[in-house]
Amino acid sequence: MKVVQPVAREITEWDEFTARLDAVDSVEVRPRVSGYLQSIH
Repeated sequence: MKVVQPVAREITEWDEFTARLDAVDSVEVRPRVSGYLQSIH
């Protein structure tokens, strides 16, 4: 087993990528009560 000293260097904390995502599965969301949504909290 080799033992090496760690190397200090700057890293990129974030990056941007162009991509397209497709869902593996799809679902249908249906209400269990009648009415309308008035607000989202």
